[in-house]
Amino acid sequence: MTESSVMRIIAACGLLAWASQCRAYRPYDSTDADVADDKEVEIEMGWRRTEVGSDDESGLPMVFNLGIGHDRELNLEGEFTQSSVVDVRLALKQVHRRGALQGETGVSVGSECGVFIPTTGDDHGAGAECTLLASQAVSMLILHAHAGVKFNTQHRWENSIGAILEGPSTWQLKPGLEVLREAAEGEDADLSMLAGITWKAAEGWDFDVAYRHGLGSSSEIREWRIGLTWSH
Repeated sequence: MTESSVMRIIAACGLLAWASQCRAYRPYDSTDADVADDKEVEIEMGWRRTEVGSDDESGLPMVFNLGIGHDRELNLEGEFTQSSVVDVRLALKQVHRRGALQGETGVSVGSECGVFIPTTGDDHGAGAECTLLASQAVSMLILHAHAGVKFNTQHRWENSIGAILEGPSTWQLKPGLEVLREAAEGEDADLSMLAGITWKAAEGWDFDVAYRHGLGSSSEIREWRIGLTWSH
């Protein structure tokens, strides 16, 4: 698949958003142990600006989810940067144990596994990733946790672990806090915290804003995020 083909696919997903609706999991890096309903479309569009020391970069991330029934969904995502399309991934997300997020009791458990499509000259080939997900309601709050491993398109191993604590989905203004640790083979681990808020403007329309900052030795990381989700 050529880079131009990938760009056309992602652009087509973006156009679909304006003809239907979506519910991806902005503004976080982690996600929840839930999936779209059968035949439900979820599309997420956003903007980010990241500064690491004196370097800065901006990007336009996009996510397209399609519920396929049996507690599963297909996921296509990628990000437009100044020079290319990066992090293009096709994945299957599924719920293995129905729990709090599915209106039942106990912990919701899921997974998200997929392949990364090479799109730049720095890529050595396809990559892969698999993440274990868990979500639980805790009093008035909801806790999501994940642990994942990735073989990236530069053919190096990465791993991540993270958690989100947020208000219930019934709140019109829903604050959230995420802690994330990411480590790549041959590099120091990055630890960061993100604080964000999601506004449910209308049925199927959610807007969000968030700020992410590095912790400890990763303190030079600073990132703003703005986005929307639309579901139908």
